[in-house]
Amino acid sequence: MKALGFFVVIKPISERIESKGVILSASSEKNVRYLPAEVVTCGDEVKMLTPGDKIYYDKMAASDIRVGEDKYLVLMENGCVVKK
Repeated sequence: MKALGFFVVIKPISERIESKGVILSASSEKNVRYLPAEVVTCGDEVKMLTPGDKIYYDKMAASDIRVGEDKYLVLMENGCVVKK
């Protein structure tokens, strides 16, 4: 699989948040707009990311894509807001 142009394919990372003895997943916070992910593949026009990078992405800019049994997210490079 290879992303084209300015597109980036990512795999969301589950993040655990501990709050006074209760463990929550990051996705349980509905007001959190930016979520962690790992870059799977980048299009040829993507300049600032490479496969394997850990990022935070804008969940409003991403769309689901299914490749075989695997589910990924696809978005344009400008939907990636933080690179770790």
